Amino acid sequence: TEGRSGSTTDLDGREILFHSIHDTSYGEPDGLWGINCHHGPPNVFIPGLSSLHGSVPDPDDNAAAYALTQQQRKLERDVRAAKREAAMLDAAGDKEGFEKAALRLKQRQQTLKDFAAENNLYLRSDRTQVHGYGRSQAAKVTAAAKTVAKRAEWDIAFEQQHLAASAKEKPQM
Repeated sequence: TEGRSGSTTDLDGREILFHSIHDTSYGEPDGLWGINCHHGPPNVFIPGLSSLHGSVPDPDDNAAAYALTQQQRKLERDVRAAKREAAMLDAAGDKEGFEKAALRLKQRQQTLKDFAAENNLYLRSDRTQVHGYGRSQAAKVTAAAKTVAKRAEWDIAFEQQHLAASAKEKPQM
């Protein structure tokens, strides 16, 4: 059914263009108010009585906000990829590879968290979920990342002790 698109004027005499809901993708699964659509319910528009609410965002501010959300989506994809890699290596029994993947995953999660905090963006955990990666996997990843971090601290401490000992053994000229 074709809608009643057109224009009208507001009480101040300005022209307002409008489109009928039937001219949109309303009612289709991938359309407005379809599956996973987060738009609010439609507003009733009565020509001659309705007025515009809110303001139109500045195009530059809108483009900057869009760029930030796209960077956030990339970081979320990186976290999902790291989760899949860690789950795969754990299932394969590759302990060394799993530890490296766990450390990479923790770093990517922290990068995402920091980016969101710096730019006042909302983190949605559903965007980083991966099928087959649950609490058990997360606990293993956390333990492995802590083990790798602790091992790195020990390696640094050992290296510092070794350098200090070798410096004492060298004769001064």
